[in-house]
Amino acid sequence: MSRKFLLWFAFLLTISVGIMFYLILKGPKMRKLQNLCVESTPERIARGEYLANNLLGCVHCHTQRNHNDYSLPAVGPAFAGGDCLDETWGFPGKMCMPNITSDRETGIGAWTDDEVLRAIREGISRDGIALFPMMPFDAYRHLPDEDAYAVIAYLRTLPAVSRSTPPTAVRFPMSVIVRLIPTPLEEDMPAVSRDNEAAYGDHLATMASCKGCHSEDVDDLAGGQSFPLPSGPVTSPNITPDPTGVLPEDIEGFVRLFRQFAPENEASTAVDPGHLTVMPWRAFAGMTDEDLHALFTYLKTVRPVENEIQVYAADPETK
Repeated sequence: MSRKFLLWFAFLLTISVGIMFYLILKGPKMRKLQNLCVESTPERIARGEYLANNLLGCVHCHTQRNHNDYSLPAVGPAFAGGDCLDETWGFPGKMCMPNITSDRETGIGAWTDDEVLRAIREGISRDGIALFPMMPFDAYRHLPDEDAYAVIAYLRTLPAVSRSTPPTAVRFPMSVIVRLIPTPLEEDMPAVSRDNEAAYGDHLATMASCKGCHSEDVDDLAGGQSFPLPSGPVTSPNITPDPTGVLPEDIEGFVRLFRQFAPENEASTAVDPGHLTVMPWRAFAGMTDEDLHALFTYLKTVRPVENEIQVYAADPETK
């Protein structure tokens, strides 16, 4: 019996070690690249500029930020690479947001259009490496083809900035898990109809990462995610229609909440310097009225969740 047990144990151990090495060596799933060539038109560039700067958060992540000022204002060249995250941010290793300007050496100037598209919507870098899912490619895979092409057309217009960032280094076992996340996107992604305002707002909430930031375990928008900042941790608030949430009661209040951080209003906006936030207000302040109305309409349809959030640990009275 002991010999049979040892044989079974050796067999299972061999299988387990084999699976472990397979996962360690296995690359991410990826589709074959196509000869995609995005036509650049004024309309596409304008749409891409809006998406990259005011909705998708590209400029917010891929630009260096001042982490000691409200809403993390930019301190580096736009799109030339953002900040580095390490263990102090709860990151399993180190990751620096890369340069996505048209520089051929340190940016994406040498990438093909399909390589850029695959990185945005499928999470695969030019060299076949899986991107860490802080790049929200799982949300961006729902980005319609035309909008994705618009972003690419706009990125091609960015002046080349020579600025390299260190490669991402993720600790085991997360380094293995990351490679299993990307899923090839083979089908076309049609445009999202604006006829149903709530449904279109749902799409915007996905694209703007509202669901990613204002949800903890499920996409319920009830808040609860914690973000470390120099002034202390900040927790994302509940934005469901529940009274314990922070969603304004009417569309006027919702639009005003965003517009107060527009460049022309910022000088008159009083913000407690001790209450920093990762919410990219400066970017979202440029959203169109139409998009803000659709987003508000959608949020009003979300299931109310009772969840009163203490956003700032230093001030329990502040939401």
